[in-house]
Amino acid sequence: PLPREGGQGSGGVQDVKLQPPEVVPMEMRTVCRVPGLVEALRRFRGDMTLDPDTANPELVLSEDRRSVRRGDLRQALPDSPERFDPGPCVLGREPLTSGRHYWEVEVGERASWALGVCRENANRKEKGELFAGNGFWILVFLGSYYNSSERAFAPLRDPPRRVGIFLDYEAGHLSFYSANDGSLLYTFPETPFSGTLRALFSPLSSSPTPMT
Repeated sequence: PLPREGGQGSGGVQDVKLQPPEVVPMEMRTVCRVPGLVEALRRFRGDMTLDPDTANPELVLSEDRRSVRRGDLRQALPDSPERFDPGPCVLGREPLTSGRHYWEVEVGERASWALGVCRENANRKEKGELFAGNGFWILVFLGSYYNSSERAFAPLRDPPRRVGIFLDYEAGHLSFYSANDGSLLYTFPETPFSGTLRALFSPLSSSPTPMT
């Protein structure tokens, strides 16, 4: 399981679990920067808003549903199968069923975050592992390293302040980029996607600065 920051109180990183990762040695990791790559991917950029009905009660969404932060108090919201709990997550409103999609998230200098996609029918009350077998494809940042369901690796440079996510549904391709310099952060192994996917956002730890 990922560690809880700040002990057991509200505002810490909850028990979002991943499979035991394989640490990738430094010599096996390479930097991939393609000039103009992010600009090219932005051709597939679509409108992305947050779905309040899926938001964990500790998450605070902006009125325009375009940013989210984790608050210090748990809101009194009606429970439903659609709402994440205990995981501090919220989904994008737009269904992803085909084609190519690209979106960017301003993470700033946050100490931790998680981004990716999940199946529409994934268990949002999940207390166990969040990995592809359970319908989650997410990249987690925990201050000094990144973690996916398959491996962990230390950042090769300063963490990005803005992350780009590119999904090619038919090709089974999901990649994460630094939108600041165009470098590749991580690509999941080719995946035969099926059914509806939704973008997933999680600020993990509390901060006055929202993810946008």
